[in-house]
Parts: sequence; structure tokens; C-alpha cells
Amino acid sequence: MKQNLISIIMPIYKTEEGHLRRAIESIINQSYQNLEILLVDDGSPDSCGEICDLYARKDNRIRVIHKTNGGVSSARNHGMRAAFGDYILFVDSDDELRKNAIEILAQTAQNRNSDIAICSCEHRLESVIENESYSVKEITKTVKQAEAIQNLAYNIPVFEELEPTAVWGKLYKKAVIENLCFNENMNIGEDFVFNYYAICNAKTVTYCSSKLYIYNYVETSLMHSKSYSPRLMKSFYELVKFEESQNNTKYSNDIIVRCINIAFTIYLKIPKKYSEECSQIEVYIKRNRKLVIKNVKAGAQVKAAVLVSYIGFGSVRKLFEWARR
Repeated sequence: MKQNLISIIMPIYKTEEGHLRRAIESIINQSYQNLEILLVDDGSPDSCGEICDLYARKDNRIRVIHKTNGGVSSARNHGMRAAFGDYILFVDSDDELRKNAIEILAQTAQNRNSDIAICSCEHRLESVIENESYSVKEITKTVKQAEAIQNLAYNIPVFEELEPTAVWGKLYKKAVIENLCFNENMNIGEDFVFNYYAICNAKTVTYCSSKLYIYNYVETSLMHSKSYSPRLMKSFYELVKFEESQNNTKYSNDIIVRCINIAFTIYLKIPKKYSEECSQIEVYIKRNRKLVIKNVKAGAQVKAAVLVSYIGFGSVRKLFEWARR
């Protein structure tokens, strides 16, 4: 098999040293060796930048990009602009790859002539040092653009523990994303928007059942944060702009369901005392909830939230508090 150059982009900010070292080493030790490893130090105030420089001195495939802090989307954008690879793979700095992850993804992309190859992942509460190869025979499914958009919009996993909306765990042919960038004003929903445009540029997408990506659950991201951040409303405003820009397009009915789902996610992270912010999201959901109810492909969870919203948004909060117990 031709060894295409594959660019690995890792955004780094205030990552615990043990996690960071394991993440970098899981890439360095891949069975597939023709790699360009871009470690993007997003102005981390700790020793992350020094650790990256240390690895770069040991491995000439590594390039470190030091930049002022701008968030994960900004870091990924810097990495994409600097990448020379035929394919691009994003890895988060507290996660890991199995030793043959890139080899399997590259083989899958080439053998299936796919623009995007997506693997399943293993969710772990805590990272472990062992990082064995994945030897279970993988099952693959190749779909055309329209089905891939539906899998994305309705969060259909295809295989166990496969994450359709995340950007990690996906090998992108550079041609389908080289003119794209992450929305730097979004901290929730930006992966969905990026993947939507990427799939719109793709002809085929292949899903792989192998759990090649190890997702370590670390409660430091905005997605896991329980405190209010103004960035939440920025994400909401950008989400609405995106949804409205796709109004009356081929996939507009699919998009609205996912955007309502994300709007609920943002809403539930905003304390009730921020009444003005909550009200804006409520108005958006009310304006579009009939479309979700009428959509036979919409998932049970988002439909339940929409139906309960007719009773009141206080009931929506109680429903999700009950569901989290």
C-alpha cells in the first residue's frame, strides 16, 4: 500500500502531563510511520509547550506550533494551515490511538476509495498505559454523501461507540477540508458544523467498527463544565447563523433537528438566573419545534424534549435532571 503522508493535528492547552505524554507517544509509536505530527501549543501557561518541544527534538516528524491562546478551534485551524499531508487526522491531547489505528484507517480509506474514514472509539474514565493493537476483525460500511449527512444530523452511531459528530477519530482526505475552517466563535457544535461541510465536499464515507480511538473522559472541557460561560451564547448565535444559512437547502430538514438538539444542550448549561439568555434560546426552539415533531427521523430524546417544552422549559430542565440520575 502506498504510504501517503498523514498529518496529525493535536491542539494542546493545560493538559495534564501524563495524559499529554501518552497521547503524543501513542502517535509516535504507530505502526504507520509516514506521519507529520503537528503539536499546537495554544498558549498553554504550564509546561505543555516545553514537553512538546522535548518530543520534537527526539522525533523529526514532529513540528510544534506555539501560539497565543485562542481556543481549540483556533488551534486546529493553525494546524490545518500548516499541514502538508494527503490526509488529516485530529487527536485530542488527553486521548490516545491504538498502535495500528492510522494503518487501519489509511487502508480503509484507500481500499474503499473514501474521502473520510471513521473509526469507533473506546470511552474510558481513566487513561491506562497499555495501548495494544486492535486485532479484532473490523467491519466496514461505506455510504454516499446523503446517508453520511443523515448519520451526522441524527447522531446515528453506525457501530458501537462510534461518534459521528466529533472531529477526532476521522481520517479526512485533505482535499475535502483544505478550504474549510473551524468556527472560532463556537465551543459547542463546531464539530458538527465542520463535519457537515466536510461531508458535503465528500462523495463517500466509510465507517469502521474497530475501536481505534481511546477517548479519555476528562472533566475540563466546556462540554463537561457546570459553570456558565459567555462562550455558550456565542456558540448559540453562530449555530443559528449556520442553520439559517442552510435554510431551504437539500439537507435543511436534517440540519434543523441537530441544531435544536445542540440548542437544548446549550440551554441546559445556562443557569436559570440568566433569564435573557435562556429566553433567546427558548424563542428559537419554539419557532422550530414543529419541524422536529413532524420529522420521522428525529430521535426520541430530542422529540421528548420538544414535547415537554410545550408544558414549559422548567419541565425540560427537570426531565434532564431526572435522566442524569
